[in-house]
Amino acid sequence: SLGELDVARALMRRGLPQPIRQSIRKRPDGNEYLDCEFPDYGLVLEIDGVGHDEALQQLFDVLRDITLASEGQTVIRIPLTAWRLDEDSVLDRLEQLFRSRGWGAQAA
Repeated sequence: SLGELDVARALMRRGLPQPIRQSIRKRPDGNEYLDCEFPDYGLVLEIDGVGHDEALQQLFDVLRDITLASEGQTVIRIPLTAWRLDEDSVLDRLEQLFRSRGWGAQAA
């Protein structure tokens, strides 16, 4: 989606780790696609547009997030409205999260 591209470009501009975009997980009930995965940091970013406001989609999202958490992944959902309101603050917090997981430690 365009939102995912915007986030990936912003991460690149900041010099933050680059995600694997649209990584695929095979599940018994079909494939699922992760918007932005950072396997080295145990992190998944899901960029949520307006379609994620629908009740059934919220259920699917919660179930997927719990499954990913059971596999050791931390899922951060970024609503596009929040991203548009204050992209820099979201990026600041993501940088803090990456640093807490070891990113940038080799440069220190």
